Amino acid sequence: MLCRRRFFIYTGLLLLCVGISLSASAQFKLSDIPLISVNDFQAPVPRKARHWIGIQSQIRYRIDSVIRKGDQFRVVIKTKVEMQRDRSYWNRKKVKPKYEAQLLLHEQGHFYVSHIVANRLEAHIGKLLFSENYSQEVREKFDELHPKLYHQFSNYDKDTRHGMDVEKQKEWTGWLRRQFK
Repeated sequence: MLCRRRFFIYTGLLLLCVGISLSASAQFKLSDIPLISVNDFQAPVPRKARHWIGIQSQIRYRIDSVIRKGDQFRVVIKTKVEMQRDRSYWNRKKVKPKYEAQLLLHEQGHFYVSHIVANRLEAHIGKLLFSENYSQEVREKFDELHPKLYHQFSNYDKDTRHGMDVEKQKEWTGWLRRQFK
């Protein structure tokens, strides 16, 4: 009877540990990311828009689990990325149909960037230890890291000439997709 009880206790602990490690590594994969279409761009084109196309997405998070380590806490967050269709626009009068696929690929790249940033936020925050005030500290760390991680991709538009340099766009698209492996 004692052996059976130990077996169940150890099995339960093992399953708990596996569950925690799986939840910590369950990040976005390339297959999780929806492909966008021109119809997803539902906002009116702003009067003084500098570009013919503008995509907006938002990264949100929730605290998934908290693991106490003495007087500190490891926090696992789950992120959610959403394209903000009502804030994303596509100037159908200016974008010629022959460039539509190329420019859509470029905008998809921006959506990939948002998912890469979300993955990196999850990974980075999951490595940190926080105090009892972890909810506020996680929010502050998220708010601090979010723009810094996006800044790493600041050359995307310049390098690809906003999607018009076909070769550079192919390079960037390949590199962005590889970030999910």
